[in-house]
Amino acid sequence: MRRQLVVAALLACLAATATAQTVAPGAKRSRHPMADRFAAADTNGDGHLTMAEAQAAHWHKVVDQFGVIDADHDGTITLAELRAWRDAHRGAPAGSPLSSPAGQR
Repeated sequence: MRRQLVVAALLACLAATATAQTVAPGAKRSRHPMADRFAAADTNGDGHLTMAEAQAAHWHKVVDQFGVIDADHDGTITLAELRAWRDAHRGAPAGSPLSSPAGQR
């Protein structure tokens, strides 16, 4: 009986480890996920993300905040603008202009 419990516990641990794994075996987790996502969304590779590119990439938070993130209001977002928004947004309290959708400033 005790042996069965030990085996069951080991199997449960293995199953939990396997389901918790979010990166494919052998793949490396990116140290720059935002830059990777930006590059994937920037389909023409010009270093500027348009609203259409953000929408096509299903990057909903960027789409919702596009007007706020686009600091120079040129209709595109650079990775630097996105990082600046992210850094400012991290400390923004709920309800502040940085945490509200672009149309609700």
